Amino acid sequence: MIAVKPVFKRWAPEWLIRGTIFIVILPCLLLFGLSTANPNAAAGYYGIEPADVQYSMIIFYAAVASFFALERRFLCTWLLRSISL
Repeated sequence: MIAVKPVFKRWAPEWLIRGTIFIVILPCLLLFGLSTANPNAAAGYYGIEPADVQYSMIIFYAAVASFFALERRFLCTWLLRSISL
């Protein structure tokens, strides 16, 4: 059996773990959104239409939002498989 090594210490409360994860993810999301702060400038830089920039950001945010809903299911499946091996 493979021993699962925890990422956070046992003494860390859940609110601290969630806050840390949020603080780590937030700068990445802001950097993705920074390029579309001015859609016309981003469209000129990438050589695409401004509507394409808006559409790509909608798709990106939809993918991030849908991943958070599925993340727990993937994690539970992965942990069950690693424990059963």
